[in-house]
Amino acid sequence: MSIPWGDWQFWVATVVAILALWLVLRNILPPGLLPFTKPRKKETKASITISGKPLDRS
Repeated sequence: MSIPWGDWQFWVATVVAILALWLVLRNILPPGLLPFTKPRKKETKASITISGKPLDRS
């Protein structure tokens, strides 16, 4: 059995598999490692609580 290079269904399935692999890897690998991914911005912690009082930063 050989690879069906001339079959359009082979190419559609290949593209779908590559996209699925990219979606899985972009959630596993660090940001910015894969092409077309940007490093995420640094997250900041909230400076107030639910009750609206500022946190004590001492």
